[in-house]
Amino acid sequence: MPAKTIRTTSLPVDDGKSLRYNTLYAIPESAANSIVNSYSIAYAIAMKASAIDIGILSSARNVASTLAQLPGALLTQHASRKSIWFVSTLIARLLW
Repeated sequence: MPAKTIRTTSLPVDDGKSLRYNTLYAIPESAANSIVNSYSIAYAIAMKASAIDIGILSSARNVASTLAQLPGALLTQHASRKSIWFVSTLIARLLW
């Protein structure tokens, strides 16, 4: 009986650039989220929003983020993760 061959896939070696770029991206993103989240509720209260409106406002961002992951997962079958990340980040910055 012939011996079984085991196929292994080699992953690319990460030299730390990904972590560095991710950190450089996350710092201003976290700061922007903190600023927006801190003042959006206060702004809604100043605009005389109801408790339901404030609840919807505070949860809408998380719901939208979760729903946006579904088409992103399907896109990875047709394009590289880097190109998807670049285009989605560009659109997010233009809409901001």
